[in-house]
Amino acid sequence: MFRKLSSNSAWLIAFFACFAVYLSIACYPFVLSNNQNEPLTLLQGYYLVSTQYGWLGLIALPFMLLSLLLSFLPTRAFKGIVIAIAICLLIMFKVDILVFQQYKLHINALLIRMFFEGGGDVFDISWMSWLIFISEIAVLVIGLACTVWVSNQLAQSRAKFVLISVWFAVLLSTQMIHAYKNALYDDEVSQFSNNWPLYYPLTARKFIYKHDLVDENIASKNRVELTNIERSSLNYPLAPIQVQSKEKQPNVLFILVDAWRYSDATPEVMPNVSKFAEKTVNFTQHMSGGNSTQAGIFSLFYSLPATYWESFYASQRSPVFMDTLQAEGYRMGIFGSAPLTSPPLSRTVFKKVSDLTLKQTGETAVERDQQITDKFIEFQKQDSDKPYFGFLFYDAAHGTVFPEPEFAKFKPYWERVDHILLNNDFDASLYHNRYKNSLYYIDSLIGDVLKNVDLDNTIVVISSDHGEEFNDHKMNYWGHTGNYSDVQVHVPLYVYMPNRQPEQVDYRTTHFDVVPTMMNTLFDVQGTTSSYSVGHNLFDSSASRDWYIAGSYYNYALVGKELMLVVNPGGHSQQLNRQLKVEKEQKVPVDIIRHSLDEMSRFYKKG
Repeated sequence: MFRKLSSNSAWLIAFFACFAVYLSIACYPFVLSNNQNEPLTLLQGYYLVSTQYGWLGLIALPFMLLSLLLSFLPTRAFKGIVIAIAICLLIMFKVDILVFQQYKLHINALLIRMFFEGGGDVFDISWMSWLIFISEIAVLVIGLACTVWVSNQLAQSRAKFVLISVWFAVLLSTQMIHAYKNALYDDEVSQFSNNWPLYYPLTARKFIYKHDLVDENIASKNRVELTNIERSSLNYPLAPIQVQSKEKQPNVLFILVDAWRYSDATPEVMPNVSKFAEKTVNFTQHMSGGNSTQAGIFSLFYSLPATYWESFYASQRSPVFMDTLQAEGYRMGIFGSAPLTSPPLSRTVFKKVSDLTLKQTGETAVERDQQITDKFIEFQKQDSDKPYFGFLFYDAAHGTVFPEPEFAKFKPYWERVDHILLNNDFDASLYHNRYKNSLYYIDSLIGDVLKNVDLDNTIVVISSDHGEEFNDHKMNYWGHTGNYSDVQVHVPLYVYMPNRQPEQVDYRTTHFDVVPTMMNTLFDVQGTTSSYSVGHNLFDSSASRDWYIAGSYYNYALVGKELMLVVNPGGHSQQLNRQLKVEKEQKVPVDIIRHSLDEMSRFYKKG
């Protein structure tokens, strides 16, 4: 028995030593995932390669240690279990790489929840993508077989301990480098922290300053830092909101198109919306509060930065706007094409809406978009002396689907979407044309809606949750959630109000401004807008909007007109210009940072 334990343990040590090296090679895209504009320094090159080797090995280490508990098993069975665990790790990393290449974020609890709750409604994976994925896993398994062979050769050799020592020394060196640079407030290496999953590098400022390894006074001169906001219980709204209905209460209709970029709000792509826009106030510089559905919808309805999302979701607190509408007798007509559980709008924005349809019955986004159109038209025909609030959320553009061939206006287009094929060399026009065809289809449905709406007694808001990118910056960004450039956060906004003259507004506005505008248009509000919002009235041209806070699923940004400060988990920040190039000359004003921190914390209870 002892001989078996010793033999299996020796092999496991050799296998881990080899597997750590193999993981660092097999997961090479993590090293290449930075968008460094300048050549890497020698230190950066060492840090990237060494962290790849050290950190991925560290992730695998707990699984290997747990395997030791099974070392009493027959050798063949023991090795089979360890190899099965290694294959699972390889698959996990491969999936994470694919997610990161597409969305620029690693697998997290939210994405897992969205996958299981939304499934194919959120993630459209073709058979070709599955085939390529399985083929790549097969190649990785072949490489793993070679790793097992080398492990067998090293099992009885002292070389395995040398490899383990090298791995640990490399891991330790990368953490010491990061801690030292972090103490200097130097982002030479910390800018790569988002490259790897579950990566939280070592920081030791107090220790380093205490032992005079770095002069704190000199280091503080480099400091441009946004720390994470300490979350506590919500204090929302800051004061009770008292309203009185105006003599005439119009209906309110929000029409949102998922993933609608501003540049495609044209008569060619959206003829019905463009025709209707002639009757509206057209806000040409309107910005969403995020580059994702969750952040965009949250910022629109709550009029708060998306950094508050987790707290509102945890407490299942509905927004003041929706509470007020329902308290004043508005009937609710909520029609979402994609499931309202992914992201969980049913537990946040529409928490108090009774008889809420969580999921449409259609098999595809095309069918579901048609369903919500038909259901809304029937809803608004109901006889009632009460006004309604309608919400239509179209999904076909998010999945770039449309009825073929009747809506295939823009050609040539990508006939089958396989995200796994997207790279810097892919012809973006093919994908973009397919996207425009889906918008063209949605436009036809919106046209049907507008024909049936009583425009003499209805306020209509048409916009989107976020934009959509087709590698516009030639940095392999596709879709959304990847960055805070205009193509991902600049969205159309058309506001129709009965008896208001159409006009074009060219100053910047944001999603934060929509709810304050609606509240003060529909009601006489007693109390200040700032007690429930960080926004302003859309028609207030004097309001300061040079900077605003945009969010995503894992980070946020202070977005200016020419500069943005992107803040990642752990507080590391990076300044970029509008072309997503690192900007070192200009600095975000300190007062803007201070004000943003206040905006992201003032709706929490103090003390």
